[in-house]
Amino acid sequence: MKKIFIGPVSIGVNVIIYILIAVVAVRLVTYAYQFSYDVFSDQAVAEDSDEQVTVEITEGMTAKDIGELLESKGLVKSARVFEYHTKFSQYKDQIQPGTYELSPSMTMDDMLRVICNVQDSEEDAVY
Repeated sequence: MKKIFIGPVSIGVNVIIYILIAVVAVRLVTYAYQFSYDVFSDQAVAEDSDEQVTVEITEGMTAKDIGELLESKGLVKSARVFEYHTKFSQYKDQIQPGTYELSPSMTMDDMLRVICNVQDSEEDAVY
């Protein structure tokens, strides 16, 4: 009797395992797609905002530190997205310490241009 019962249970367990693997794979692909989109889309947090936020960047702050600061002030959605956006941008090693006025209506590239003291005539490039 055990031999008859083991076959259907074994098939059922295998089906459940395959379904769980498929669900996890879909979630991972969805997360990776969304993260990549956020890194490269360069959208403002609040496009219609007139708010100005003072941000102080000190010597030695990394892109991760700055991302966490900007996220805490509501200027970017994710510190990690800002960090990777910075690493893949032309502004990677150009961040200057100082006090800056930023806005939630600015894109990440707009903010990077300000905190890197880049003139408006330079074109954006994300590599």
